[in-house]
Amino acid sequence: MAVYPVNIEMAGRRCLVVGGGKVAARKLVALLDAGAIVEVVSPRICSGMATVVESRGVTYHQRIYRPTDLTGHFMVFAATDNPDVQKQILQDAKRAGVLLNCADMPEDCDFQLPARLSHHDLLVTISTSGASPAFSTRVRDLIKEVIGPEYGAVVMLMKLLRKKIIDLQDSSEQNKSLFYQILDLNLESLIRSGQWQEIEEKLQTILPYNVDISELVNIVRSEYLLSTSNLHRR
Repeated sequence: MAVYPVNIEMAGRRCLVVGGGKVAARKLVALLDAGAIVEVVSPRICSGMATVVESRGVTYHQRIYRPTDLTGHFMVFAATDNPDVQKQILQDAKRAGVLLNCADMPEDCDFQLPARLSHHDLLVTISTSGASPAFSTRVRDLIKEVIGPEYGAVVMLMKLLRKKIIDLQDSSEQNKSLFYQILDLNLESLIRSGQWQEIEEKLQTILPYNVDISELVNIVRSEYLLSTSNLHRR
């Protein structure tokens, strides 16, 4: 099945999760983290989902699904253990023009959720178009061994530098050349080994003199150390 990969801005979009088990709970958390406004419909929910609903102020309708639940929603996630309910949601979503995700009927979904790896603004996704989510996860785990939080730190630094450089220079060709010079420094290796002073010194040799490199590097360093500290706690 041919699919078109796209990242959707979910902030403020209304989404419906039908189901109360662990799968539904994972969908709920991911949607909330992306800024979506989520409602849950299910006669009962697992303890993990109940904690999320309570702590994050999610609207929860403790009852069976109704076709009218789809009204006003952008996406619906069918995550029940009842095949008849799943098929009903599928039919209703198609009729209402609401985007549908249904884990047990990938061929009928409007979209699939890829395995994902993220470090700050760096997002890597792996999809098998619903053929084997388990294999997507395995490939993601292999990539995770190579792409660590230092890559997210590089993205953060490039984002900060990009704004400064574009504000100072008008030439897009000059900017492009400068960005590639920065990336050729292999910043991810320097960050991984904690060589922050060397990063500053190398950047000083190629960046305009009026860019406060020390301030930007310190911002990235603080965020990187915080993110790696959180990873070690898990």
